Amino acid sequence: MSSYQVDSARMKKDLATLVAINTENPPGHEREAAECLEGWLLTAGFDLSFSEYAPGRTNVIAVLNNGPGPCFAFNTHLDTVPAGSGWASDPFTLTERDGRLYGRGACDAKGPLVAMVEALRLLAANRQQWSGTLMGVFTADEEVASEGAKFYVRDNPPAIDFAVIGEPTSNATFSAHKGSLRPRVRVKGVTAHSGTPELGINAIYQSARLLGLIEEAHHQQVRCRCHDLVGNASLTVTRIHGGHADNVVPDSCELLLDRRMVPGEDEEVVKAELQQLLD
Repeated sequence: MSSYQVDSARMKKDLATLVAINTENPPGHEREAAECLEGWLLTAGFDLSFSEYAPGRTNVIAVLNNGPGPCFAFNTHLDTVPAGSGWASDPFTLTERDGRLYGRGACDAKGPLVAMVEALRLLAANRQQWSGTLMGVFTADEEVASEGAKFYVRDNPPAIDFAVIGEPTSNATFSAHKGSLRPRVRVKGVTAHSGTPELGINAIYQSARLLGLIEEAHHQQVRCRCHDLVGNASLTVTRIHGGHADNVVPDSCELLLDRRMVPGEDEEVVKAELQQLLD
């Protein structure tokens, strides 16, 4: 039996290393973080491969084949949201304060990533106690469009029987998740000089009418669809942009919608409902 023990000091050091690597998305650039993981997991005995859907946008796939049995995977992501402002310390320097660790990604999701790497080390060191395939699937671009995950599944990877997903959940375990659709809606009008707006059709005004319909659909149709584990479905507007000059009636206005689906909803049905709303 292996005498391997979880090394908390090493985990903290690993987290500091990853936090210091800026993977804010956009633009992402996860390659350096991927190379960091490569060194750690090769040492633990895993076969490592990278896949890139664009230069520098790197997925890490670690595999340990250990005889017949199910495939178990750890999965989280390498990118973070932008650091923004208002930090009490450098967001790219891991800082310990009042028993907590602070840094961009310390919670979402470089902290879970470091915990998963340590779990992979532990399981690899104790492989005589289990049989099957162990994987680490660490993807790029989770925070924006999940292009890394899409690229991974496009290559027909091996079937995974069980998976643990690393996201901040306040140490609660969840076995379900909402889905997401983010359609862009372009509302058309007719341009005119702003001094004679009656000669045109203002696309922003047209969009304002649509905003009311979207809000009504959320309250009356969408949010009543609930799931015991993830709560209610939702529909909202997250971005709006229209116009290109101060003295021109805009002939176009673009909205970005966010439709969160709960387990049991059908994506194609939801798309049809959105199309009907827009029609």
